[in-house]
Amino acid sequence: MRETMDNTPEQNFDQWAQQGGPPALKSGLTDLFGSTPAISRSLDNQILQAAHQQSIRRNRMRWTIRYAIGSVAAAAAVVLIAIKTTHREQPMVSNPSAAVASAQDVNRDGKLDILDAFLVARKVAANESLTKEWDFNHDGTVDTKDVDVVAFGAVKLKGGDVR
Repeated sequence: MRETMDNTPEQNFDQWAQQGGPPALKSGLTDLFGSTPAISRSLDNQILQAAHQQSIRRNRMRWTIRYAIGSVAAAAAVVLIAIKTTHREQPMVSNPSAAVASAQDVNRDGKLDILDAFLVARKVAANESLTKEWDFNHDGTVDTKDVDVVAFGAVKLKGGDVR
């Protein structure tokens, strides 16, 4: 009956704290691992102090990461709002190459692309009579060289742009 009373934490907590734990647990661990090594009070305090410092560093790092992520997200939102509110469509600048591109836009869809070259190639292959406006290399005849001019114009890179 005495051992049952010794193993109840409500009544014997102070006594266990002085003895290093419940007697049944201590005896079970001693049977399992042998005798308990003696650790000085100063070494125990050093270990406790190191664990406490590590806990403080870990908590400080968590808060730093939380605030850093929030700050980065807020900065990104500000940048996106600034870009969205200040970005406007650029007006078309009139230049001679734009006039050439619009002349080569044979299907009149508003852009010079490979479909324009395909349309000219089909007309040339079918030996249809084509007007001088389709003579893009200005040699007097509408032929595959004119198809090449339209195709090269469609795939031309502007200013080294690789998009």
